Amino acid sequence: MNVLGHSWLRRAGALAVLTITLTACGGSDSPTGSSSDGPQTFPPRTFSDLPPNGTSYADYTVSGNGTLQISADWQQSGNDIDIFITRTSCNTGAYGDLLGGTGNCSSMASQIGLSKPERLSYQASSGTYRVWVASSFLSSTRESGTLNVTFSR
Repeated sequence: MNVLGHSWLRRAGALAVLTITLTACGGSDSPTGSSSDGPQTFPPRTFSDLPPNGTSYADYTVSGNGTLQISADWQQSGNDIDIFITRTSCNTGAYGDLLGGTGNCSSMASQIGLSKPERLSYQASSGTYRVWVASSFLSSTRESGTLNVTFSR
């Protein structure tokens, strides 16, 4: 499993930076803007050095009912990146766990396909969602890219 990197130390550092960055934007994991301004856009999240069958995630907190619009794009067109949404209790490092719903990782929604970029819409209610990018078994090299999320009421 990787959170904005692939080692435990990198994860901890990235989470600290992410927390500081998001706090500076107006609160812990808060979207920018207000509900009266239209769609709320979260800061883009990058993933890098993602190996084939590897995963990376970010948590998103929303208030009220609406639609999460998620887009993942990556560098190598020959690789396959998929998107999953799970509860925050899901903690895996393997694509197969997300695909098979192993343990606490049953998917609330997913976009599995060969499109580039991958896009997923999900009808959400107030809460925190874990959004995963996962490099499938079809990928042959490590991958880097960007995850973009907006929330519209």
